[in-house]
Amino acid sequence: MQPIDARKAFPCFDEPAMKAVFHLTLIHPHGTVALSNSLNYEPVNVTIEGQNLIQTSFRPTEVMSSYLLAFVVCEFDYISSISDTGVLIRIWARRKAIAEGQGNYALNKTGPILSFFEDYYDIPYPLNKSDQIALPDFSAGAMENWGLITYRETALLYNPPKQHFQILLFLMYNQVNAISTACSSEVKSCMELTTGWFRDWMKNPTNNMIPANLRSTVYCNAIKAGGVEEWDFAWSMYKNATIAAEAEKLMSALSCTTQPWLLNSGGLSLNTLEGMCSLFSA
Repeated sequence: MQPIDARKAFPCFDEPAMKAVFHLTLIHPHGTVALSNSLNYEPVNVTIEGQNLIQTSFRPTEVMSSYLLAFVVCEFDYISSISDTGVLIRIWARRKAIAEGQGNYALNKTGPILSFFEDYYDIPYPLNKSDQIALPDFSAGAMENWGLITYRETALLYNPPKQHFQILLFLMYNQVNAISTACSSEVKSCMELTTGWFRDWMKNPTNNMIPANLRSTVYCNAIKAGGVEEWDFAWSMYKNATIAAEAEKLMSALSCTTQPWLLNSGGLSLNTLEGMCSLFSA
């Protein structure tokens, strides 16, 4: 929660360095479900001022900052699975969205993503559940409240037959970010994917199947990971490029090499050396 909203809920110092264990109880109407960062105990019926309500208490949280705390009272439904490491994964959304299968993609991908980052950082996921909830009206794209991550619907749900152009643009933008981040971190699977695309292009230079919005990343990664063959190919395609934007991507990629010996190695062709001289003298 943000500082003002956190202090509306309970007295606190909303500073990341100040951490605590949170014991949370929510009282809510029948027909609704209460969620928070940790799993709940069995809800009980209570009567307050003549109203029949539900009281839901949650297990103590891990030591954490108040800005990670989240709670939701809703009429949503969910689908669930258990990850390979025993983490309960639930996707919450409007009942109609869940019935239409719009949460299936997120459910299928969450477990593998958790497992990937556990392996990559060599740190186990610290909680016993990961709830992800799609909110119909949410100004932020998503909030990282661990155990109960909140999203706007377009950032979590996926419904191909009814997908809007805006959602497709959002997914494309995040694909570029994800691949760029993974490759810059030298994630093995990303390196293999992008260099594979580049080598496929090298086999058939007249048919570049690399998505246009990913070419800068793919070209740079292939030059960085490759050697003479990749560098010479990129230089050749640069010289023959007829589209200015494509030529710019190729020229930028040539500077991604991590092997300076390419510039004075006998393995380079005469044409490439001449081209490099004209490039630097331009």
